[in-house]
Amino acid sequence: MCADRLLETSAAAGTTRAADRRLAGSDPQLPALAVVLDPDRLGETLLPALAAAGVPARAVTVDYLRYKPGTSLMASAQLLTPDGAEPALLRAWSSRRGPSRLRRHDRWPAVELPGLQLVLAPAEAERRLQVQRARTRGWRLHPEGEPGWPTVPLRYRPGRRWVGRLDDATGTPRAAVKALTADAVGPVTAALRRAHAAGVPVSPLAGTDVRHGLVATRWVEGRPCSWTVSAYAADVEQLGRALAPLHTAPVDADAVLDRREAPLRRADQALRALTRLLPDDGALLDRVRRAVGAAAGSLTRPTTRPVRVHGDLHADQVLFTSGGAVLLDLDRSRPDDPLTDLASWTAADGGDLDRAEPLAAGLEAGGAPVGDLSALGLLTAVAVLQRAVEPFRHRHPHWPQETRRRLRRALELAAR
Repeated sequence: MCADRLLETSAAAGTTRAADRRLAGSDPQLPALAVVLDPDRLGETLLPALAAAGVPARAVTVDYLRYKPGTSLMASAQLLTPDGAEPALLRAWSSRRGPSRLRRHDRWPAVELPGLQLVLAPAEAERRLQVQRARTRGWRLHPEGEPGWPTVPLRYRPGRRWVGRLDDATGTPRAAVKALTADAVGPVTAALRRAHAAGVPVSPLAGTDVRHGLVATRWVEGRPCSWTVSAYAADVEQLGRALAPLHTAPVDADAVLDRREAPLRRADQALRALTRLLPDDGALLDRVRRAVGAAAGSLTRPTTRPVRVHGDLHADQVLFTSGGAVLLDLDRSRPDDPLTDLASWTAADGGDLDRAEPLAAGLEAGGAPVGDLSALGLLTAVAVLQRAVEPFRHRHPHWPQETRRRLRRALELAAR
């Protein structure tokens, strides 16, 4: 049994390496892609350059990447140093586009490899996010903040957001601090205020710095969702009750939503990205496309009234406290199909439609009836498709197999 499992793991790793090599070979505009996708080559290439720059890194790993074929690649990396893990930015560019300017900072020096069209720099060097200000002046966003309160890095998504934890002088967490793009701060703060006004239990807004793209919310202590059979349903029903005031918040009373247009558009975007990653899986991708189109065309109720939804509901977006469920992030909240949050939650939980039942029950109990569920299979299929690229982005060791598994699940859901 152990030998069989070892052979399976080895074969899967070989499949991943082959898929990465093929992808890199298909994009000569980005010579760094082959290095970034190969953990061994990444270390062999960057560690000597870091040492020459005086940075005592022991390892470099990629934990998330955004890839635009023929144009650019941005990745968040972790540098393992004697002082611990250090978040970093990896950026590769095409010869047609050229390198992007870096922001001035006071961390370690950036390492540029012109021959590979690649640069490795501290997260603070990214121009779209004010990471250094978030780390050194995050305390200003808290009403009780004091100079010297550190902001500890938690998560970094290049070009999108940097998240840190603001601790007070005793080491007690006081706030979550986000560095966002300039155009995201307004919608994020508006969504939080709107949800709070509607009675949704959210992490309260602690402070903002609109000019520099910073938002801080009060730190919430709680536990994650339980995955045991007996406790899961109770937790998720509680989440539905917490979400209900958002779904019943006022939206345009005259708005009518076409339940086919948005899912088809989102499915098309996801499938185009997956086509580049899995060029040999055209038959499977075409089957998924046809199944989604057929499901959309057969909806008995092709229109619905939109409600305000969370927009990206999954287990990392909620904590359970003694007072109930608390939603942590409303960055994608918008008017949409009433089943959007059910589909998002179900897709993140493996795509089993039965897992949506306690969430629907909680919404109903909270006064937000979900109504007709006939479109849930379609919307969940599309949500699974949108998540199918995540194994590649997060550098899952067996990302081709995991991506195909999600494609097959999307096909099953759309064909129900």
